[in-house]
Amino acid sequence: MMNRLPRPPASKLLEGNLRFQKWFREDRETFARLLAKQQPRAFYIGCSDSRVVPNFILDAAPGEVFVARNVGAIVPPPCDPLGMSIGAALEFAIESLGVPELIVCGHDSCGALAGIAEGQVSLKSNLGFWLKRGLDSVRDLGELGSIPMRDLVERFVAAQHRNLLQFEVVERAIAEGRIVVHAWVYDPATGRIRAMAADGVFHEVIGEDGPAPDLAAE
Repeated sequence: MMNRLPRPPASKLLEGNLRFQKWFREDRETFARLLAKQQPRAFYIGCSDSRVVPNFILDAAPGEVFVARNVGAIVPPPCDPLGMSIGAALEFAIESLGVPELIVCGHDSCGALAGIAEGQVSLKSNLGFWLKRGLDSVRDLGELGSIPMRDLVERFVAAQHRNLLQFEVVERAIAEGRIVVHAWVYDPATGRIRAMAADGVFHEVIGEDGPAPDLAAE
């Protein structure tokens, strides 16, 4: 008689995987192609917030976006040992996968940034130690609590963008014309992205159909 392994713990997410398997069977050719090779269009660095899912907000298919996420979408500078994870992902994305675009994307209503602005940074916890990295990147802004949150998130993302540009692999790829680096802010209330222009100003990206509704105003 064949030995039976214990059943895994019940989870609604496993039910979701069963639905995914149906899609997997129906789109077999796509997943077979991805199994053989990944060739993403961009490397996206973003926040772990469950409401900000890169492939959803960018309408990107599996295999199109190489992703690294952490609390606050923080990019420590390359001199910081905590930047090693981002640095390793950058090297792999740029040199091995050949992505033509890098994106650092923060978002409005970010709990991590609110905690940083309110001074909830303590070296006695892993979260506080990590958030201090975010605080260090914007110390030159002065009293963070006095800055409107919409402006603060943009300036915070711009600071992560500056740190990103300091990585040697990024500097080299830019100098060789192999890559473009973006700084974006996503607004969960509207579904819109604000993209930073060359002058450091963030502009909303709105299509021909006009802006999506603002849920916060309803």
